[in-house]
Amino acid sequence: GVQGVQGVSAAGNVRVPGGASASVRYRARRRTICSSTADERAHDADGEPSASSSSLLSSFMSKYSESSSGEEAPPQPRPLTRDDVVIQFARSSGAGGQNVNKVNTKVDMRLELKSAAGWLDAQIVRALRIQQKNRINSSDELVVTSQRTRSQLGNIEDALMKMQGIVDEAYQSCLPIKEDEEKKKAVAKQLQKGNKKRLESKKLKSDKKKGRREGKNVKDW
Repeated sequence: GVQGVQGVSAAGNVRVPGGASASVRYRARRRTICSSTADERAHDADGEPSASSSSLLSSFMSKYSESSSGEEAPPQPRPLTRDDVVIQFARSSGAGGQNVNKVNTKVDMRLELKSAAGWLDAQIVRALRIQQKNRINSSDELVVTSQRTRSQLGNIEDALMKMQGIVDEAYQSCLPIKEDEEKKKAVAKQLQKGNKKRLESKKLKSDKKKGRREGKNVKDW
């Protein structure tokens, strides 16, 4: 027999001095914990947002404010000229018929970022290195090619326009974001709405599991 206990239940569970078997007492305790957790979730869903959702909302709004303030806007760069870049020519594979086999019309244009730091703001140079990392070679040169036209002059102008567009895009990305109160309120409302739906879904799942547990015929020995 089992020493130190009062008896054994018909199901084979050991009965403890408290009167109920160990398995029944464990299940009862688990039901109590789960029901209290479900009540807390229900309170969160019906009342104020939970602490975790409030911290998430405050964290997002602080990040939004930081991105709005940020660094000061860099000065707008002047237009690019041929003196700012290094130009090389090669045989073109574009349109031109026999002309492409005779004249080097393809333009290989390079902007040295180290030397450009004299007239380009450091923020813009940093943005170029991040945004155009696939166009920057091992010599820290921003490379742009053009073979759109049949002439060297036309391709130089086209490459300059491409390079200017890349620099302008980097400059625009450095400008601080203007804080929009209407957008800020809309984002906060969406976060609260999404959090409420999440809590309601969790409560439904919790109630379903609770109902399954209570539906079982657990006999107290």
